[in-house]
Amino acid sequence: MEFSKSTFLQIIHVIFVVDSLLQKAKGQASCSGETDRFIKGRCYTYYNESLTWQEAKIRCEGRGQVLAAVDSMIQIKEMLSRQGIGTQVWIGASDIAEEGKFVWVHSNQTAGELVKLWEEDEPNDYGGDEDCVVVFVNFETNDVPCHFNYTYFCMETPKKASEDDKPFLSLQNIYIISAAGAAFLLLVLAIACIIVCRRKGLNTNHFY
Repeated sequence: MEFSKSTFLQIIHVIFVVDSLLQKAKGQASCSGETDRFIKGRCYTYYNESLTWQEAKIRCEGRGQVLAAVDSMIQIKEMLSRQGIGTQVWIGASDIAEEGKFVWVHSNQTAGELVKLWEEDEPNDYGGDEDCVVVFVNFETNDVPCHFNYTYFCMETPKKASEDDKPFLSLQNIYIISAAGAAFLLLVLAIACIIVCRRKGLNTNHFY
């Protein structure tokens, strides 16, 4: 039986690969338990309660989230794909601060993405008080009065789990324990082979 140096090098290589995968898993982020959709690196949650735009904004912030931002019709379709979502849903854009300049609440940056998402002839500020944005079931957006009551989407950037939040018997720790155990067994096997071979007077040069 040969247990050459190349075999040991292969074992070392496997251990390094496993360690690399574990480090990647360690850096992965997670969404909150209520999350409905994970889209483009963000977590989106639909809340089936009808509130004004300002109330929805406050409710999202109270959960550590913000009213949702969107950047494409495809994304809106993904967000609205679950059953039971209202015909009009609040998102986090408004021109409350400056008429005609819609901004996202999470960044205070111009909501330029809405240019290609507005329903035909919108936004029109009908009646002079349409300052907040909803998405329709037809996947387009519209400006409506902020005091209307609609359901809403919240959004959050996923957070990396802290070390204290990770259970000891997590998948990562199981991998580490398994890898360490396998390495130990291989070492014991190698030593046992060397001892047996030497007792039988066999050449053990292939073990080094």
